[in-house]
Amino acid sequence: MQLTLLPEVGDLADDIAPWYRRLIKDLLDLDSVTAADPVSHRSAEIPDGRKGAGELARVLVQVPVAGLGALTQFLRSWVSLTGKTVEATIDGDPIRIRGASKEQVDQVLAAWVARHSAGA
Repeated sequence: MQLTLLPEVGDLADDIAPWYRRLIKDLLDLDSVTAADPVSHRSAEIPDGRKGAGELARVLVQVPVAGLGALTQFLRSWVSLTGKTVEATIDGDPIRIRGASKEQVDQVLAAWVARHSAGA
């Protein structure tokens, strides 16, 4: 699974970097996550004052299919706590998790996880 921490309007690389580090740390604290590897940290390529923080904020997460539910619940909680937006992608199928009600997010995540758990 690839996770992308999406920048808010006006965010610069320095604005999102601490949240990115926190996301990776929090992911590695989960029992169901076996790896959380940053994908191309390209802050040196982003000129000062320019937008482009999204290039910083990608992480590949390894989690067994049985752990997808726990991971998505973690993401829902993390987004709610931080106010950030995270996009999760499995096999080219993205889902954006951001400030919606718990019930809305739970319904969407459950359908998304079911699509990717069916073949396991």
